[in-house]
Amino acid sequence: MEPDPDIEAYGRRRWEEGDLLAMRTRLNLTRNAMAEFLGTSQATYKTWEEGTVNMYASTFQRIGRFLLHAERQLEWLASYDVSIDDLVPLHSVAGQLGVPHEVLIQRYRDKLFTADDLGILGLWVDKEDVALIAEVV
Repeated sequence: MEPDPDIEAYGRRRWEEGDLLAMRTRLNLTRNAMAEFLGTSQATYKTWEEGTVNMYASTFQRIGRFLLHAERQLEWLASYDVSIDDLVPLHSVAGQLGVPHEVLIQRYRDKLFTADDLGILGLWVDKEDVALIAEVV
């Protein structure tokens, strides 16, 4: 694994290149979901994605860390011939099923279904397993 870049400069460059929107699209996430991953509000995230705000160095660091680690997780999946397109984040499943995320976490811990831990991206499940998960909640 190559060493981490200057994370602030990396985050600034990736932001300037529009990579927040590109990553959100690649992960098939809503702005709200992406904001959750980055630890900010949807309204604030929207300004980041649209580039309509002056940002602090710490914001570029946060963006850089997230994008760097998200890319690494996606590369790891690809190394096992798994496509992110075949998966859905567990928090999205909770929304689809109308149950609290914590309930699904507990069912996962009880080994009632399997999920892939994608590090910074959280738990993701196979799209084909959503019906099974609906049966255990």
